[in-house]
Amino acid sequence: MQKQTIYQQLQPEDRITLATMRQRGFSVRAIARTLERAPSTIARELARNANAGQAYGSHHAQLRAAACRRDARGNGKLHGQSVCWGVVKTMLGWKWSPQ
Repeated sequence: MQKQTIYQQLQPEDRITLATMRQRGFSVRAIARTLERAPSTIARELARNANAGQAYGSHHAQLRAAACRRDARGNGKLHGQSVCWGVVKTMLGWKWSPQ
C-alpha cells in the first residue's frame, strides 16, 4: 500500500519562520527540514509570494496567499450581489416554496 500524502498549506507561523531563516541566510533545504516540508514547497513559496525586487516578507506573503486562495474559488451561485440571490430573496418573501 502506498503512503498517502496530505497537503497542508503554510500557516502564518511557518511563513514567519521561513522569512527569519531566509533573512539569516539559511538554504531552502535547511528551511524545509526545519518546517518539515519538501524543499520544492519552500522554493515555490519564495518565488510566488515574495515582494517584487525585495526580500521575502511573511506578512506580505500571507496577504498574497490569502488573496490567491480567495480569488481561485470564485463566487458561488447565491453570493450576495448576484441576480439569482435577489430573485430567491423576493420569492422567499412571497412565501414561495424552493421546490
